[in-house]
Amino acid sequence: MRLPSYILRQLIVSMLFSVGGLAFVALPGTAVAALEKLPSVSTLRLITYMAMGLEELLPYLAPLGFLLAVVSTYGRLAVDNEWTAMRMAGLHPLKTLMPALAVAAILALITHGITATDLPQVKDRQRVFRSEAVRDDIVQIAPGRTDLKIGGLYLVARDRSGERFLDAYMHLPGDGAGREILAEEVTFAFTDRRMLVRLTNARLVRPVEGEILHSESPTVEVNLESLLDSDPGRSDNPRYWTSDEIRSALDGADLSAELEQKYRYQISQRQALSATYFLFLFLGVPIGLRRRSASALGGTASALGVALGYFVISMRLGKPLGTTGIMPPELAAWLTTAVGALAGLAYLRRTWRS
Repeated sequence: MRLPSYILRQLIVSMLFSVGGLAFVALPGTAVAALEKLPSVSTLRLITYMAMGLEELLPYLAPLGFLLAVVSTYGRLAVDNEWTAMRMAGLHPLKTLMPALAVAAILALITHGITATDLPQVKDRQRVFRSEAVRDDIVQIAPGRTDLKIGGLYLVARDRSGERFLDAYMHLPGDGAGREILAEEVTFAFTDRRMLVRLTNARLVRPVEGEILHSESPTVEVNLESLLDSDPGRSDNPRYWTSDEIRSALDGADLSAELEQKYRYQISQRQALSATYFLFLFLGVPIGLRRRSASALGGTASALGVALGYFVISMRLGKPLGTTGIMPPELAAWLTTAVGALAGLAYLRRTWRS
């Protein structure tokens, strides 16, 4: 019982460090994306939004962290000659694999739950969060600040009096180049998910034919979520649907063959992604036993190469095969994972016998 407990403990500790390190590496890119979306909000809101961005990467960071943990744990067994001692004692190799199999199964179930129900809704939560953050930023705007940038809307004023922007220039996005407006006074109000821009003595800088050049007190109504996100995404992209929503669409109205293949592939792809832990386990154990004994960096580099190759091939090969009718969507989604797992089992068996 001591050996499985030891391996389990080493796996968990190594994985926590690995996932934490990978998240740290991904942090700069996530921070840049967050600053681009929310350039002027508070630090706390920015950190919260960055956490949402990292959540999108979790189904990829967790399997990669698990692979590195497996290579590290079983590589340590080889370095300390514990693997040799276990073989000389007649211990079956499968016994050393049971803790890792248990961890892989638990992580696969958790990842499937996340990808099937939670992750598809992250984009919606991000959109709502951005709307609330921008609204609070305008309501609680810092004294003396005379400029705003909200998505494609840009405003700069000569001065401010409370919530009023005085002698302001504003660019409103729209068809073509949008509209450029000069106004003596600009104020903002909010109703639900809409932003009301109230202008005083507004003048269009370059009006098109049919537009009114001057208006004393117009109010422009803007959908804040659409302003912040030009790609609504969710309406026709199953990537942003939960698996239950996709199944309901498959069971409901008549679908074209292309849409049906697209929906079926999306469900199977999430399931295959959850099974990645077993693929990385079967490949990680022999990599650790063979490479770690010679070089710690060699084992880590091999593991990263395996993960990179898997994700690239899976993304580049699976979707074109599954959504164009070349093969059934389920087979296309599982193809890379299944072939990789079989190759890993063969490599693992060869390592055990050597």
